[in-house]
Amino acid sequence: MRVFQSVTKSEIATKLEKIQALQSRIEELEQDVSLVQKRLSEMDFLKRKSELEYIKLSDENISLELANMELEDTLAKKKVELMRVRDDLLSAQKAVIEKDSLFQKTNSLLLEHISKTSRESKQNEAIGGDKGLEKEIKVMHFQSDTQKNQKTGLPPIKLYLIDMDEATKHESS
Repeated sequence: MRVFQSVTKSEIATKLEKIQALQSRIEELEQDVSLVQKRLSEMDFLKRKSELEYIKLSDENISLELANMELEDTLAKKKVELMRVRDDLLSAQKAVIEKDSLFQKTNSLLLEHISKTSRESKQNEAIGGDKGLEKEIKVMHFQSDTQKNQKTGLPPIKLYLIDMDEATKHESS
């Protein structure tokens, strides 16, 4: 029985050593599990944090896209407005050119009329007509009241023609 006891003691000692080794290994594994759980918890926290950042960035991106669309809309409206102003300016320029042409025609007609009146006046003087004859020429503009008010608001122009010989006589005396 002694042999049995010695074998048994030796087996028990070996088994105790194995048990102690296994308990040490269990403790190491428990520490490893604890570290892994801690790291998983940190990773979960970082994942949630990154998800919140993603949501925040998505919101900012949407806000920026909305602001960009509003700016593009405003820009398009300003572009349309500028095109309208350009068209108005072109129309005004065309009107000014037309009025300039009318003024040139009117001036030509006035020069013709002045020349004709001067010749008639000289003929009247030669015949013994009235020397102090003055003629009034009214220049009529075909403008509406709003066009007059938009430009200068001045009344129509009245021109008086007198014989230049008469005018120089009055200046020299």
